[in-house]
Amino acid sequence: VKSPPPPWTRGGRQMFLYGLSLATNAQVWQLTLIEWCVGFIFTLNSQAAGTIYWSSVVGVTDDMRSVYIALESALGGGVLGFVATLYVTRLYHSPADVSVIIPRLVASGAAMGGVVLLLFGSSSIGSLFGITSLYLYYLVFPWSGIEFLNLLDTLKAKHPGGNPLLYTFLIKDIAGGFLGNLRNMALMWLLASTGFYEPDCNAQCETSTAADCVAQCHAEAHASITAGTVTLVRVLYVGVTPGAYILACMMIRMYSALEPHDFHKKQSSSDLG
Repeated sequence: VKSPPPPWTRGGRQMFLYGLSLATNAQVWQLTLIEWCVGFIFTLNSQAAGTIYWSSVVGVTDDMRSVYIALESALGGGVLGFVATLYVTRLYHSPADVSVIIPRLVASGAAMGGVVLLLFGSSSIGSLFGITSLYLYYLVFPWSGIEFLNLLDTLKAKHPGGNPLLYTFLIKDIAGGFLGNLRNMALMWLLASTGFYEPDCNAQCETSTAADCVAQCHAEAHASITAGTVTLVRVLYVGVTPGAYILACMMIRMYSALEPHDFHKKQSSSDLG
């Protein structure tokens, strides 16, 4: 008597076809690329570029640099992030066209932030206002989250079962993580190509008895920043990041044009009914 195949091989062909179809799904990749584009400012601020900008472009001291970075995170990531989530959620329960309003707001913030940083980027107030304006990218994440849930509902209707949902989460997470690491690597390579080197001050000062060893190590590293590094950081903040936001806004419009089922329109129709 022929034994039945192992449980993990049953439906293997169907699972492979599910994974292949989802891996080539245009909407999954569009959502992933949109989130990748609007994450540039987070990468700059979390890496050495943010420190270089405030220290070398604006010229603030180390203590004030920490204050301005904290203000930037509080105003942008805290206040704007909270307001953006509430605003986008409310838009989805109104007759407004979300796919038009959000790109306009994000593109306006990107243009305004880029212009302010270009004209007044050497002043502390101008830099704080300009960089905070770039935090309007927080409007995109509630939109992408709702649209991703809408996409999952569509896939669930086409492919019954939990496998398509699992594969979609897996593909999006893997692709997003890979693109994010690629962006971080490219940033560090660009900084290194201009001569920038950030030593591990904590490791170097382990055997030192000087109380200000770490602070002195950071000060020496910042003093050795070249003009090429400063120019690169300014270009990243003034040109590359706003440009990535505008590209994301264009992709949002393309995504909405390709979307087979508009959750917002269905929600508005049900509200009117």
